[in-house]
Amino acid sequence: MPILVDRGPGGCSIVAGKDTAAERMEARRHPAGSEWIEIGLVNNMPEAALEATEQQFLELIGAAAGDSWVHLRFFSLSDVPRSERGRSYLSHSYHDAADIRHAELDGLEGLAP
Repeated sequence: MPILVDRGPGGCSIVAGKDTAAERMEARRHPAGSEWIEIGLVNNMPEAALEATEQQFLELIGAAAGDSWVHLRFFSLSDVPRSERGRSYLSHSYHDAADIRHAELDGLEGLAP
């Protein structure tokens, strides 16, 4: 059950499965909406908890997905106050929440403190 994590400008990676060339080629063969579960996560946790929250969510998705492929996209709200480091991390790892309406997600989760 590979989870393809879409990091926006940061690119994609496969987690909770084998991150091999064969897995990456297989991931490219699966068009959106075909055998994928498309999930979005709006993560509004404080900066100190951003990455830990991501990891916990990945573990939950991995446990629930079974043999299904999951395409996970992280989103953030641009108006949440952040430090320069936090804004930099989000700009490289997250999509803007304004893009959710075009994301064609099967599920959407929001996390806030």
